[in-house]
This record gives sequence, C-alpha cells and structure tokens, in this order.
Amino acid sequence: MQRRHALSLLVLPLLALPLLAACAGGEDADRRIGGYAVGFGDRIHAAALRAPWEFGDLSRWRGQPGRAAPAVADLEILTDGLARDPYWSPETPPDVVVLLGQARAAVRARLGISGGASPAVVVAALTQAAEMLESGRALLAAPALERPGFGLPGLGTLERLSTLPALRETEAAANAAAAEIGRRAGGDG
Repeated sequence: MQRRHALSLLVLPLLALPLLAACAGGEDADRRIGGYAVGFGDRIHAAALRAPWEFGDLSRWRGQPGRAAPAVADLEILTDGLARDPYWSPETPPDVVVLLGQARAAVRARLGISGGASPAVVVAALTQAAEMLESGRALLAAPALERPGFGLPGLGTLERLSTLPALRETEAAANAAAAEIGRRAGGDG
C-alpha cells in the first residue's frame, strides 16, 4: 500500500503539468479574445492597470515605435476584451466600452489600420513588430506590420508609431479602463 501511495505522489505532479503550462501561457493556454492567449495573469486586467501610462498619452513614445506598439496592442486588448470577453463584458459599463472604441478608432485612423481589422491580427502584428524592434532586429519589424487591415506599408506604420500624438480619446479611455478595474478590485458596484 505504501508503494502505491509513493507512486501516486510521483505521478500526480506529472498530471498537473499540462494545467500549469496552460496557466503559464503554453500552447494549450486559455484563448478567450479573438485568438490571443490570456494565460497566467489576465491580459485584460494587466492592460487596464497599465493603460494610463501605456496609452493614456501616446506621445510619450515619440521616437520609440518598439514601445508605442505594445501600448496600442494594450488598447486593442482592452477594447475587444471589455466588450466581448465572457468574464469581463457582462459587468463592464457601456460608457467604458464606448470610450475604448472611440480611442481605438482614433489610433487606428492615425496608423492607417482599418476599423474592421481583426483585433487578434492587429495585436499579433504590433507585438511581433515590438519584439523585433526591442531585440535589435529592426529590419524584420516593418514586414510584421504588413497584414490584412493595415493600409500602409510596414515602414509607414512604423513611422506613424514613432510620431503618435497625445489624443484626448486615449486619455479618457485609459483612465476609464483603469478606474473600472480598480472599482472591481475594490468590490464597489
């Protein structure tokens, strides 16, 4: 009997590995929003907490497209997630969703991205471009931005990422998203 007990102590952790991989964002990670992984630590929650700094004032990333791209990706994640994610959307006030939608529309217009572009495609393109830029492979960043829904050549999108202005729409949306996450964390409402 002790032998079986000892064997189960060895086997049970092995059975838990796929669950841990999913939580860490492995290939089997939970995919709730348009095809991008949520994984360990909800990306919507994290993006909302970062929102005022990341995309509240996009002009802070002037000359840094590798930093502007993830900020715009956070805006995409929040806009799509708070409107459609089954966990977040039922309790998200409509005014927060509207503010995020207006901010996304303003930023997409500045970057030449179609209003109908898939959020998953936009997030993937921006994330890949940022990774290329931040890892010293800048020549691969422009091709990463040549996806369906992107109306400019990759270099044009990179240039616009480098020169994004402060937009009242992004400031209002970032503050509203962060306040909503704070409200939920505090148990208000």
